[in-house]
Amino acid sequence: MAGFLKFDYEKILNVKASEFGYVRLLFLHNFFQGIGLAMFFNAANSIFLAQASVKSLPLVYMLASLLLLLVGITYSYFEQRVTIKKLLLTILIILFISILLIRIGVGLTNSLWIAFAAIMWYRVTSLLNYLEFWGLTSMMLDVRQSKRLFGLVSSGEVTAKLLGYFSIPMLVPHIGRSNLILIASVAFAICIIVLQRIAKRYGENKLDRPKTPVLEKDKKESVLAKYFKSHFIVLLSVLSFISVIVFTFIDFSFLSNLQLKFKSGDEISVFLGWFYGFNKGVTVLIKMFLSGRIIDKIGIKNSLLLIPAIFILIIGGIISYNMMSSDTALVFTLFSLLLFVMESLRYSIFEPVFFSLFQPLNKNLRLFGHAIVNGYLNPIALGIAGLTLFLFIYIKGSIDLTLISYVLIGLLIVWIAVVLITNKQYIIVLQDAIKKRFFEGSEMHIKGKAMSRLLMEKLQSKSPEEVIYSSQLLFKTEGVEKNAIIETLLDNESEEVVLYALNYYTNDPEMTGLKAQIFSLIQDEKRSEQVKEAAIIAYCKGEDTDVSMLFSYLESGQANIRKGTIIGLLQNGSLEGVVLAGQKLLLLLQSENAKDNITALEIIGILKVKNFYQPLINMFGHKNPEIVKTAIEASGYVLNSRLLPYLAGFLSDPLYSELAAKSIAQFGNEAVEFFEKQIAENAEQESDALMMFRITQILGNIATPEALKLLLKLLDYPLAKVQNEAILNLKKAGFKAEEDDEFIRKKFDQQFEFAAWLYNSIYHLEKSEKKNPYLISALKIELKNVKENILYLLSFLYDTYTIIKAREGLLTDFSEKKANALEIIDNLISKKMYNKLTIIFEDSSLDEKIKKIQAYNLKLPSEIITIIEYILRYRETKFNRWTIVTAIISLLDFITFELTPLIIPFTESRFKLLSEAAADTIKKITSHESFKRDYLSETFENEKIHGIMEKSSGNTLLDIEKVIILKGTSLFMETPENILVDIVGIVKEEHFEEGSVIMNKGEIGTCMYIICEGEVRIHDNDLTLAVLKNKDFFGELALLDPEPRSASATALKDSLLLRLDQEAFYELMSERLEVAKGILKILCRRIRNQNQIISELKKNTLAAPAAMESGQN
Repeated sequence: MAGFLKFDYEKILNVKASEFGYVRLLFLHNFFQGIGLAMFFNAANSIFLAQASVKSLPLVYMLASLLLLLVGITYSYFEQRVTIKKLLLTILIILFISILLIRIGVGLTNSLWIAFAAIMWYRVTSLLNYLEFWGLTSMMLDVRQSKRLFGLVSSGEVTAKLLGYFSIPMLVPHIGRSNLILIASVAFAICIIVLQRIAKRYGENKLDRPKTPVLEKDKKESVLAKYFKSHFIVLLSVLSFISVIVFTFIDFSFLSNLQLKFKSGDEISVFLGWFYGFNKGVTVLIKMFLSGRIIDKIGIKNSLLLIPAIFILIIGGIISYNMMSSDTALVFTLFSLLLFVMESLRYSIFEPVFFSLFQPLNKNLRLFGHAIVNGYLNPIALGIAGLTLFLFIYIKGSIDLTLISYVLIGLLIVWIAVVLITNKQYIIVLQDAIKKRFFEGSEMHIKGKAMSRLLMEKLQSKSPEEVIYSSQLLFKTEGVEKNAIIETLLDNESEEVVLYALNYYTNDPEMTGLKAQIFSLIQDEKRSEQVKEAAIIAYCKGEDTDVSMLFSYLESGQANIRKGTIIGLLQNGSLEGVVLAGQKLLLLLQSENAKDNITALEIIGILKVKNFYQPLINMFGHKNPEIVKTAIEASGYVLNSRLLPYLAGFLSDPLYSELAAKSIAQFGNEAVEFFEKQIAENAEQESDALMMFRITQILGNIATPEALKLLLKLLDYPLAKVQNEAILNLKKAGFKAEEDDEFIRKKFDQQFEFAAWLYNSIYHLEKSEKKNPYLISALKIELKNVKENILYLLSFLYDTYTIIKAREGLLTDFSEKKANALEIIDNLISKKMYNKLTIIFEDSSLDEKIKKIQAYNLKLPSEIITIIEYILRYRETKFNRWTIVTAIISLLDFITFELTPLIIPFTESRFKLLSEAAADTIKKITSHESFKRDYLSETFENEKIHGIMEKSSGNTLLDIEKVIILKGTSLFMETPENILVDIVGIVKEEHFEEGSVIMNKGEIGTCMYIICEGEVRIHDNDLTLAVLKNKDFFGELALLDPEPRSASATALKDSLLLRLDQEAFYELMSERLEVAKGILKILCRRIRNQNQIISELKKNTLAAPAAMESGQN
């Protein structure tokens, strides 16, 4: 029953279930704005009309226009300099305080100036309310939602005014007109609370203003277009300008008749209450139930033409009646009717349509347009209307309503002309938007035959991308004939377009027919194998399709056609076809040919048959890596839970781990449940670091609530690398703390304490005489990671966009940017957290930081040996491997050997870097003359010590030496050592004797080399291109693109090289962004150097003829 009611509610209000939350809050926000405006409007007008002549109203309009212009300029200034959230909040605070002050002024004096101030400030309040609410909604709603929901969310104001105006006749006798102003002030205070709730719950990303785009200058653009940034904004400004003058003239005519009708301020207040109450009641009904449907039915152009057409009819009636009779009562009734219609249509039709016209513009232009129209043009229009009315009264000596009526007719005719021109420009703007694709959301709302025709024309474009995008928009348009679109696409010359059409036809369950056209593609000899494959699969769609004519293609010599036939027949389901295709699939699986096996596995993946998992398991153990990779990839489509243990096993293998991770992520919560169970079962065992690292990445990609919950648990995992990756993947998944708020705050405090420990340790190490640069550098890398973690944790608790933007400043080396970033965060987070944050990030000396840290009474070491001991005891639960290695070798700086036993366990580490460093350090310590020979033997068996000594011997490079060599190359100079540790794990040592060929020109390159010792000649036959020495590298292009080598390399001396293979490097780049950045920098440098060489060659080429000519002369 509840579901049924909800469905009806959605249907009636035309709101999707996912939109209810923020639409409800926007409505509530607008509701209290409406209460405030209604109360303030009634009080301001009744006070003014009771104390001043209506003839002074044009003066009010002119003075108000100047005030509004000033407010508009101020708004535009701050709109470019503060966040949208802060700007909107400031507006509401100003409204609350200013209206409260006017109430105080009314209570203190009865003078005319307060009446003028009240009615003028109402205009300002109305403008600021406009700017605030439409600025908010234009950021919260995308182009499709705007047409559907602008009318609904803005009906909150109308609903509020309905209640507010109807309540005034009952309130005034009890509380008086003046206290209506107090109610208005309270209403705007409530708006502040609602705005903060919107920003916190739904404002992330939606209330983020984009950076101001650099607009291309059109040499032919007009002066107006240069100022307004867009011809379209110029037209919208003109339309708004005319409408404001029209509305002001009608408002003045009504109020002049109202003052003649009533003399008492209370009578005016009560009448306005009833009048606007009934008016808003009608407006509410139109906005909630008819507005969206009317606009959808008659379109934007006709919606904008509806208002002037109705106005002309009513004003024509007024002019005709004035010519026949002088009865003021009926004139008052007609002007009341005109105002009634104006108010109803203005708020229910004109404003929703007018502001939806801004939606095709990008966010920045949209905000600019709102500010220009409401902040500049509308106030000027109000001033011109006031000046015109003032001149009419001055010349005529009285208020001539007939003259005003004729002027209105003229203005309304101009209104109609501007609407027709604006509609044409709107089509152009939409067309431009289709090309630029900057509409918010995944969809664009297409309405009207003109837009459909435009997109159909785009299907004939020469650009495949434009054709495909236009068809995507058409497919999302209601009532479109999909078969006609697909038919057009299938005739396109571009294979990309045809493939897209065939795949769309296959995957859309509603698509049928077109079999003859699709079959012609299969028979077309000019079409590629890929097109024929897709055409066969599309042709087989539908159980009633005769597939017997495709049986012969099972024996085709073209692999793609054979593959497409097997897939199509198995998906079709006809008995004979399934039997024949199934037999062919089994033969491919049993074939000795690797290509056949791969094809069979690809077919299994495409078919996505859950029970067809056993062939994949059988292939997991194949010797051919390509077959194993295809089986892993197919598992991500078959999604049988029996595959998970096998896929998880591949996570520890660098060759397959990335592909396995992608496939596992497709299992969703099934994979989460599997990992949760696996982690619980292995809690007491030492886990594989690479596997756990991959698991955190998989959970981040799955990003379901269950996955995020497990990632939160991994924040307590006993490996620092896993904890760091868990935080990073929570951030990538957009995690926001709710019931986990306290847990995240606890993690923030833990990270702060660790940062304090690191700062303290760096401080003492730098003050020490035995300064170890490697250990200091390692701790600074740890500190950088902690800083990242702290900011990510804050983004889980507070506005993500603000924290991430502040992060850019906090992690920079510029003190001014840091200060600005800290200032931003100061207004967001708690004072307790902010104080800790300033210690970590502010630009201050280590001495100052340590003094502030000491205030927290943390147990921090003061001796270097204690720092090293802490690192060696906590190992990888807190530190990365490079920090542990530098701590181990730091023991060589001390004569004391008490910590040597802590190194022994590292000699058995599965990480070569740690075991080598530990063995080499023990060897050097035990060979020291002051070492007590029986010290270690008292604790450990002599056989173990002997084994360690043997382990440390050998001629190969230690991993730590490889790290230092890599760090010395320009390729990895900016890569932190903790990441170089991972690279060291995949490089291989190679020795080449003098004269040995390292690589030949023309052979396919799959690796690069780094020179550790020796010299290498790079040459093209006998032409020497370069001679490279220690820490130089060559063949680096092969890491990104395995193309034939452009030169040969030969060892000039006996040389020791480090080889880095492409496949392993790809795997590492997917995990470590810093490595990819290093490669890109080298490539950019290479391109710049080549450009410089080409430029110099061009100069020399041009200079040579000139020199010859000069010599001849």
